[in-house]
Amino acid sequence: MPDFQFLRQEARATLDDRYRVTIPAPLIAARLPRPQKCVLVKERPFCVSVWDAETWQEETETAISLVEQKMASHRLREKREEVARLGRLLAAQHQNTRLDPRGRLRIMEGFRDFLGIEPGGEAVIIAGAASVELWRPDAWNTYLHEHMPSFRRLLEELAG
Repeated sequence: MPDFQFLRQEARATLDDRYRVTIPAPLIAARLPRPQKCVLVKERPFCVSVWDAETWQEETETAISLVEQKMASHRLREKREEVARLGRLLAAQHQNTRLDPRGRLRIMEGFRDFLGIEPGGEAVIIAGAASVELWRPDAWNTYLHEHMPSFRRLLEELAG
């Protein structure tokens, strides 16, 4: 991933009748350096993230490998339910995708209900720390109402 910078952009776009949404070019350039190789990820209710496939793999493969090693050495015997839950979530969590040449992303079946936006509906598009996030507008507003009061404290904590 290129040098990190916070992007201060919130955009809105409408899902077309084919469940496509256009990602703004600055967000593609900053977060999706290989738009032909992306991963769509269910991360928060009514929000899906679009990751660069290479970045996603780096972020997840090491952790998954460690869990697999612990399972092979029987160190997770007491956590069978948690391991089973991880397996179920991992199976449904992400899917490879790509942006078309116009910067449009098709929201695949299985991700549509999770996002909760129908064709003709609006999505809020923001830059996450390592991905592009698509939010259902009311869920985004709820997130902001819950977390904005702690913004200054969070900024000072991370900057200090």
